[in-house]
Amino acid sequence: MHTPLPTTLRRRLATVCLLLAVVSAAAQVPSPLVMDMVHHNPGEAFTQTRFTDSSLLASWGYNAQVVNEFTPPHCALTFDAVSPDIFPAGSAERQWALDLRDRIRTQIADIHAQGLQAYYFMDIILLPKRLVEQYADSILDDRGKIDWDRPTTQRLHRAMLDELFQQFPDLDGFVVRTGENYRQNIPYHTGNELANNADEATAIRRHAELLNLLREEVCVKRGKTVVYRTWDIDFNAAFGHFHTKPDFYLAVTRQVEPHPQLLLSIKHTRGDYWRHMPFNPCLGIGDHRQIVEVQCQREYEGKGAYANYIASSVIHGFEEEPQGDGLHSLADFRHTPLFAGIWTWSRGGGWGGPYLHDEFWCGANAYVLSQWIATGRSDDLLFTDYARAMGFTAASADHLYRLAQRTPHAILLGRGSNLISLGIWETNWTRDNSFSPDLMLSVSRKLVQRHQEDAFLAEKAEAVRLWQQMEAESATLQGSDSATVQAVHDTFTYGRHCFTVSHLLWQRAVLQAQQEADHLDRSSLIKRLTRSIDAAFTAWETFCATHPHSATPYTRVP
Repeated sequence: MHTPLPTTLRRRLATVCLLLAVVSAAAQVPSPLVMDMVHHNPGEAFTQTRFTDSSLLASWGYNAQVVNEFTPPHCALTFDAVSPDIFPAGSAERQWALDLRDRIRTQIADIHAQGLQAYYFMDIILLPKRLVEQYADSILDDRGKIDWDRPTTQRLHRAMLDELFQQFPDLDGFVVRTGENYRQNIPYHTGNELANNADEATAIRRHAELLNLLREEVCVKRGKTVVYRTWDIDFNAAFGHFHTKPDFYLAVTRQVEPHPQLLLSIKHTRGDYWRHMPFNPCLGIGDHRQIVEVQCQREYEGKGAYANYIASSVIHGFEEEPQGDGLHSLADFRHTPLFAGIWTWSRGGGWGGPYLHDEFWCGANAYVLSQWIATGRSDDLLFTDYARAMGFTAASADHLYRLAQRTPHAILLGRGSNLISLGIWETNWTRDNSFSPDLMLSVSRKLVQRHQEDAFLAEKAEAVRLWQQMEAESATLQGSDSATVQAVHDTFTYGRHCFTVSHLLWQRAVLQAQQEADHLDRSSLIKRLTRSIDAAFTAWETFCATHPHSATPYTRVP
């Protein structure tokens, strides 16, 4: 007979076992992936930015870097095992591929030297033009597009992955995009989207098949990581499908067995990075671990040319985020079992300008988000740490944080509306460095029809007032680096110019819509506003030309 242990000792042993179980469970949960990417505009010169510096990212708490120059590593392959005629010996295209191979190997080594994992952004489907010509009968559909459903297409993708890891054995993994396909920087390749997502049944099947192929070839066979973007586009629908529709998302992912190195990447918004997009309902569902995409240089909101601090709103929820059951912010999602990390786009997204000469706001968003994941400290402390590191005094860093917290509201009033619902595509009345007078007129016709134009214009006027107020306050900021202090002040002045012009453009569009509706002549008022718009554009352009830290202005409209 065994002598029973004393009660106190039994309790202590039970506590120890519980602690060991907790530690063991925690050890099995991978650390969050904290990735950053510079999204270079395809077809343009590479963005000049500090965020391609791996040592900077490592010092900010990132543990992975995504390279996206729209020259992905599968474009550096020669496919010699498939046919020696794809990139013939001595050809210009073969030398192009070999040069790209050398560049990528150097990049991977440099990223690893800073202790970061190296990932690359890859479009699928994307294959060499000569390969497509050679196998046209076996891989093309009746529209001349590469057809995923052809067995030869899938066999060629397996061969591609085999060569990829032969040539780049140190590559930690890659990010897969299937919803768009940009080829401006790759003259010897062609491709297309995986599926037309409007045909849901086919798209669901194809996404599941590709996911299973990648899981087998990359995660299981080679122990590498796949980050599969759910971003897709259906221009005939209000939203995409995979990244916004929970039923579609679950229909795909339930056909794929989870794997610790197979991650699903989802934007934090239900759609693109527009305001009034709720927190993505596909986050936190299903069985696969998920990584959250956040654009720090918002392409629909000035790209960092004007002050725009979105990190706090991403973490805690934007003011217009509907409340209720479910997840509403990154903070809600972070402590769920499916949270796998965050992927910031410190720079890039969209097309063209504005072109920045200072990266303060892109950096503020990236730093706060990466450090919030890495340390768990509150965003106000992280922001003021960042501002102090950029040379601001303690008092000015605190003041700048208060100004920063006001920018999302000012942008909402000037860029969207708190009173009136704009359609998804109507929000594109401005993006990148452009305004669309035609779309503004189309929206104004609806406003006039619904007698909502006065309330809408009042919001735009209030936005201008807020930017004027923030501009004045930012002039009092102080710091040891006068150039940075001036650059930050200039972002508030830039915002005042931008929203002054947009307010005037909206006033003119409303007058035009009113004239169409009631047939009363407003031509003299419209001409007067056009002169005011022209003068406001001139003032904006003059400011940008005379302030070296300012971004380039928006494109002038007549």
